[in-house]
Amino acid sequence: MTVEFKCDRCGEVIVGSDEYDAEVKFDEHSCKGKRELSELPLHILKDLAMGKITEKEAWERAKLSK
Repeated sequence: MTVEFKCDRCGEVIVGSDEYDAEVKFDEHSCKGKRELSELPLHILKDLAMGKITEKEAWERAKLSK
């Protein structure tokens, strides 16, 4: 049995031999060509996670808040 997770940000499909293996691989995954979301200030990241803003808007807000 294999388990697959698809990254919503870059579309890459991560495949594991079971759910645990797939989760570990997904946690280690980094999106090629995209910045790490952990670089965003927490209040902006929260709005992004709640679907209030898009990722593009989040990076624009982060740039303005510096």
